[in-house]
Amino acid sequence: MTQKKSKMVKNIPARGEIVDKEMIPLLFCFKDKKKKEKKAYASLKIAESEEERKVGLSKTERLGPASGMFFTKAGSFWMPPEMRFPLDIVFIDKHGTVIEKKAMPLDNGRGRYQSFEPGVEYAVELPLGFCDKHNIVNGDILSLE
Repeated sequence: MTQKKSKMVKNIPARGEIVDKEMIPLLFCFKDKKKKEKKAYASLKIAESEEERKVGLSKTERLGPASGMFFTKAGSFWMPPEMRFPLDIVFIDKHGTVIEKKAMPLDNGRGRYQSFEPGVEYAVELPLGFCDKHNIVNGDILSLE
């Protein structure tokens, strides 16, 4: 049986920047669920381990306009004092459907951000304003390109 492999991307065609030189981001696409049209691309690092999820983007100097992080497990998110930029956080179900999105301003570690919506499995952090700029709404689909 042949397995389809994920396409790894070294130079990010989404006009983003490499988030971390040691990790190669994967190219994801936001699509309108009803019209099936593509809305935006984002190059996302994958945070799989507990340590990767704990650190998140906090050690990142700067974030490209279409770069971010995909968390393989949704949970409680917060902005540590050393964080250099605000974020959008998008909560997604196991099928890739956007369930909820929130803005995460720089708050010196005071706020916690999580979804209490049923079915949330994953989360994506993107530059603040990405969702508004690309009209990402609940019900859109996030998929690996």
